[in-house]
Amino acid sequence: MAAFALHQLIVATALILDFAFMFWALRRYAATGESMLLCGAIGSTFLTVIMVSYLVYFNRRMALINHLCHTRCQRPATK
Repeated sequence: MAAFALHQLIVATALILDFAFMFWALRRYAATGESMLLCGAIGSTFLTVIMVSYLVYFNRRMALINHLCHTRCQRPATK
């Protein structure tokens, strides 16, 4: 289970850094008008949405696996 928590921490950290880059790129684009910064902000927004979707999928999948393991372990053994 520690590996799952570490995975969630790494993905969450990447999300925070990606969001910070998106915010920085948008502010710099507003100040300078450089089109590459706008492209970077749009790409970063797209990546953030994908990573949030993945994190939700991963958490749901882990909850399902934990539920299945828990119900299997709680059943009495049959011969």
